[in-house]
Amino acid sequence: MLNIIPKPYKIIDNEKRKTIDGFSVNCPIDLYDGIKLFMAEYSVFSSGKYTINIIKKQMDDSAYNLIVKQSGIVIEVSSSLGLFYATRSLKQIIEIKNNKLYISLCQIYDKPKFKYRSFSLDESRHFFGKDEVKKIIDILSLLKIRYFHWHLSDDQGFRINFKKYPKLYEIGSSRERTKIINDFGNNYDETVYKHAYEEEDIIEIINYAEERFISIIPEFDMPGHTASIVASYPYLHCLDKQIKVFDGVAGNYDIICPSKETTYEFLDGLFSEIMKLFEKSEYIHLGGDEVIPTNWSNCPHCIAKMKELGYDDPHQLQSYFSKRFISMLEKYNKKMIMWHDGIKDDTFENVILQYWTWQMDKAGIDKINQGRPTIYSPCSQVYFDSAYAELPLNRVYGRGIVLDGLTPKGRSSIFGMECCSWNEFVRDCSFLEFMIFPRIHAFAESCWTYKNKLDYDDFKLRLDYHMKYLDELGMNYCKKHLYDNEHNEMKISPIFRKYNRYVEYDQN
Repeated sequence: MLNIIPKPYKIIDNEKRKTIDGFSVNCPIDLYDGIKLFMAEYSVFSSGKYTINIIKKQMDDSAYNLIVKQSGIVIEVSSSLGLFYATRSLKQIIEIKNNKLYISLCQIYDKPKFKYRSFSLDESRHFFGKDEVKKIIDILSLLKIRYFHWHLSDDQGFRINFKKYPKLYEIGSSRERTKIINDFGNNYDETVYKHAYEEEDIIEIINYAEERFISIIPEFDMPGHTASIVASYPYLHCLDKQIKVFDGVAGNYDIICPSKETTYEFLDGLFSEIMKLFEKSEYIHLGGDEVIPTNWSNCPHCIAKMKELGYDDPHQLQSYFSKRFISMLEKYNKKMIMWHDGIKDDTFENVILQYWTWQMDKAGIDKINQGRPTIYSPCSQVYFDSAYAELPLNRVYGRGIVLDGLTPKGRSSIFGMECCSWNEFVRDCSFLEFMIFPRIHAFAESCWTYKNKLDYDDFKLRLDYHMKYLDELGMNYCKKHLYDNEHNEMKISPIFRKYNRYVEYDQN
């Protein structure tokens, strides 16, 4: 069988293999970027009579037609992106043995169900570093994931050392201690936690991802989840208060003031630096979720602004902030994304909604039904910081889009899916890898492969091959006997999660 993940749209397996000593490539120069990585991966075999012919043909930019015959390989594509995806499938049907290539003879026509397929990594709560991020990007690219959503700023830490904003590193990148085990009680690791990427590291990772046809989406959450920024620059606080970088899990109300002009002056300058660094990014994520306006209720600037605008509830100031903030960023010509609870009735129509909650949020679903472009990311289905006992692999693979009250118009507004790892309690690279692999493989197939072609039993057979590849990379991952081991004796509810965020026996 052909062990390709995600499963192609159409595949004919001739159940034969061709053995070659080397190959040559004929490729139009404007498509060459799509095969450059493949040539590097198989450089010792890049001279021989077996020919790979790339033909430019009118088709979707992500689609490809791959024909592997005894006489050679033909790849039909319209873009370097489609060519790259063809090479990712080709890589999965090649075996190297005794200095020879063994290639399965087959014909594949392929195209994705969703154009937007993404993985989100939180490095504010715990930091994993560029070597780990590169390894993850390697696997994402093999699985044809198109975007890497990088959560680099939150209450618990700011993770870029911007030369023009040194306090974001000196203060904002460091917290005095870290919460462990659960949300409640005095369970802390008392070690100072200080990490950040240099600007040069970010550029290196961006370029590495670009070579693998992955576009990076940076997230700098506003106006909530900003304690690390406010701790660095106290004049951004409603009460000009010096705070510490937040060391809890949730519920922080020391956030930026939406009513001071100095807030917008600061953000204009900071995002100028952010946009220079991420100038190649198609999207930017602005957060907008879980805003707690406690300080806004007592802030003289906010009280005055509410009076000026005729507001009677401090929550309304989020709309005022978002309009000013988004208008300020329009000059950068980025597509902007916000979490669904940050999008209000008057939020600009071009802002993309990302739906995340495990609950059926009627207000959010109503906005999707109005036709707002939407990314689907419900935490009950694609948040990989959940224990396998709570979120087994089969649920990641086969659940589909399940939002009560979603209309046909709303469903057609969903143009992509994203899986996420929120890392309040994921402490190191080994634990991270265990939590996300092989869930990312299941997710990749669920958002690339059309519903009528999904087959979980068949997927698990192909997954065995990919686990060998993870072994070669030295990656930790959840083994077969655990990934579908749902805890049937004790249904894991949100209340249980609050006390036992992770089921540690999962790794045994």
